[in-house]
Amino acid sequence: MPIFNKHYSLLFSALLMSGCHQLGEGQSLWRIASEGIIFDGQLQTHLSAPSIQCEQCEVKRQTDMRPSGPADYTLVSENHKLKAIWGKSSNAALYIPNNAGRTLINLAPDTETGVWIMDLDSTPKPLKVGKVNYVTLGADTYQVVISPNSQRTNFEYAVLVK
Repeated sequence: MPIFNKHYSLLFSALLMSGCHQLGEGQSLWRIASEGIIFDGQLQTHLSAPSIQCEQCEVKRQTDMRPSGPADYTLVSENHKLKAIWGKSSNAALYIPNNAGRTLINLAPDTETGVWIMDLDSTPKPLKVGKVNYVTLGADTYQVVISPNSQRTNFEYAVLVK
């Protein structure tokens, strides 16, 4: 009987250590899916971002006035590093803050394929609607999801910084 208990004790200890190791690895509470940005298992929007339960997070809202109309952004920083962006603007463009201020990437719809074309570094890159797209700017990689409701004059997207 003591050998039986010893095996269960070893198995339980191994499982406990494995779980602690995974938590110690710093598994991110942030992820992105075709629906948008998910924090701690809950889908978030620009409206729900201020109520995210994260002690190290800071939420900022910003509006830029452009000739085509206003552009609204919700930015979440975690430990003073940009983590998530929700954008809604009157023209098709991705707004990504950086050390120099920001990068504004204009997009054009490809009506034949149903994607948005990003012209970055003179290389057109297609961004699929409702899918996770990877965009690299400098040393940073961004995961971008364009809302299926996006139009040239009413453009919505979500960005998660890797």
